[in-house]
Amino acid sequence: MSSPDSMCLVCVFDGLRPEMVRPDWTPHLHRLRQQGVWFSQSHCVFPSVTRVNASSLATGCFPGAHGIEGNTVWRPQVEPLRPLNTSDVADLRRLRQVTGRMLLAPTVGEVLAAAGRKTIAVGTGSSGCGYLMHPEAASVGGLVYHHDFTTPPDLAERVATALGPPPYGGDYGALAVARVEYAARALSDVLLPLARPALAFFWITVPDGLHHRYGLGSPEALAALQAADASFGALLTRLSQQGLRDRLDVIITSDHGYATVSGHVDVVQALVEAGLKHDRVSDDLVICADGGAFLLYAAPSVDTAAVAQFLLSQPWVTAVFSRDGPMPGALPLGAVGGQGPHAPDLVAALAWEDGHNGHGVPGLTLDHGHISVGAGNHGGISPFEMRNTLLAAGPHFRAAVDSQAPCGVVDIAPTVLRCLGLPLPAAWQGRVLQEAMVDPVQAPEATALEETSAFRGGRQVLTAARAAHVTYTAGARIHRA
Repeated sequence: MSSPDSMCLVCVFDGLRPEMVRPDWTPHLHRLRQQGVWFSQSHCVFPSVTRVNASSLATGCFPGAHGIEGNTVWRPQVEPLRPLNTSDVADLRRLRQVTGRMLLAPTVGEVLAAAGRKTIAVGTGSSGCGYLMHPEAASVGGLVYHHDFTTPPDLAERVATALGPPPYGGDYGALAVARVEYAARALSDVLLPLARPALAFFWITVPDGLHHRYGLGSPEALAALQAADASFGALLTRLSQQGLRDRLDVIITSDHGYATVSGHVDVVQALVEAGLKHDRVSDDLVICADGGAFLLYAAPSVDTAAVAQFLLSQPWVTAVFSRDGPMPGALPLGAVGGQGPHAPDLVAALAWEDGHNGHGVPGLTLDHGHISVGAGNHGGISPFEMRNTLLAAGPHFRAAVDSQAPCGVVDIAPTVLRCLGLPLPAAWQGRVLQEAMVDPVQAPEATALEETSAFRGGRQVLTAARAAHVTYTAGARIHRA
């Protein structure tokens, strides 16, 4: 039973693959996994990038419904000269100013505010990610703390007065860990006593940035992950000392998985050389590259079917999705939850393989050239990137359970509202993870799905899993003759 004192803490370990929750690397997370529910079949949404999944976390919706379809997006009515960078809070605020609303679907922070309860968000990653966890905080009395901005603005001074100035500069790994430790202190020592929220988001940027720089399984990434896990454990100890643990549900997740970069592809140059784009900077065909995926926004003069056929013929492409109905060879964008008012004309994913990197970690992917070969990236549609971490423990969850039911990031906001005793907005697309809660209902029947689309020279296959009314993308691949 929920009560007015019930509280949820949702912690996101950015880029944490499920197999990294183990006793020697993340002992505090592993202990929580043993105490609560481990969701072994959890998935992020595609594209498997941070701000897309942060928006799904905030809204319980897939990208087509919440409107942030990539880490970079093309909105010429806001910025006609370049794509918007959703990692930058300034670009997101410009978008909100022009459109009147940041996300198309209601956020969990708004739902709680309507019920008279508060949400706070603490971020240690990009400013855009911190903003997207609670974009309407200023209008509903919520709090957002990030080292580059706060809502309200005077919150930064309150935290600095209590803890001293936030860390800046120095080695990236040490800085990332220091920011996690500082933000955890800000959460427990300043923000929770100040706001007494029903929901707190805590976005932990480790191990994401270390994977990008040094690779999966690298000593640098593992050291930072161990330090972040220790900081999380210390946070739980402080919350226990404050008397919060008995009424606190803790949900741990990651925004995506990861793969190792095995090579680079210049997608823009390939389209120019094929005569499908005028030049590298032309706006007839705008390409937003997001790790292992890329979004294509086409002017009316562009033959998108020809672009799709070209992409399908390339060995460096593993999936092509089209907006607005069927297109020969392409799969519908709605099959991965991408159909919506701001959907690109095409979304494609770069090829991936099952091989291992130099540290023995499986999963290889091509990249646009932003990340070094041998380092880590995400965004694509390989199972290594689409599988994410999810576990939950607390008074509303069962103990020592391994849940096999398909689930994902879109189910976290609905489950939070159930823990807090509130109904779900009709617009939300995720489901309550009722099978994991005390007095559970029977786990929903799991259905494995496969959708294929043939083209000259091969066929592409999309695999997914379905539970209740929700379909979770598991992976995709092109099989060529």
